[in-house]
Amino acid sequence: MVLVIQALVAAVLYYLVGQSPLDPGSWPRFVAAGAPFALFPVAYLLKLFTVPPILAKEAEVRHQEALSKLRGEVEVLSADRNDLARRIEVLQAPPSPPIRDPDGVYQYGRFVGKVHMPNPLPHQSVVHFVSMTTSGDFAAAATFEYRDYVLKISQWNSRNVVSLGGNTTVQLGNVLCHIEGRTQPGN
Repeated sequence: MVLVIQALVAAVLYYLVGQSPLDPGSWPRFVAAGAPFALFPVAYLLKLFTVPPILAKEAEVRHQEALSKLRGEVEVLSADRNDLARRIEVLQAPPSPPIRDPDGVYQYGRFVGKVHMPNPLPHQSVVHFVSMTTSGDFAAAATFEYRDYVLKISQWNSRNVVSLGGNTTVQLGNVLCHIEGRTQPGN
């Protein structure tokens, strides 16, 4: 396209210079017609040396903007990853042991009964209960846990068994237990 424009300009100049009083075959007519062809390479050379640095600066600015945006996105994703890691740790953490009833009786890790009016006497290595209500799962001859004590029944004064609808409840009165030891933390 540029060459077509140059040729058109040269033809017009050649024609216009030909209308002057100068001789139609003289050299000014050819110089005037060839001038556009000589000026366009100068313009191209000027563009060749000025445009690439401008384009390089624009590309660098775009690159820095994109890099800044990516760094921001990386920071957001990193924060999200850290938040997810904390949540996963919480979800994967072993469950905390269930809160035990302070007056509950536990055997083999299960709730099997409840005591009433406890009176611990650690200096005598005994615990006295006014009464103890247990389920049918309670094994009176085995040790059991009460608070942080491991106890074994030494004696009781009364025993009442009630079976109702397939559920058995044993009520022991005036129970004296020997302290066998202490429970391990977390039990």
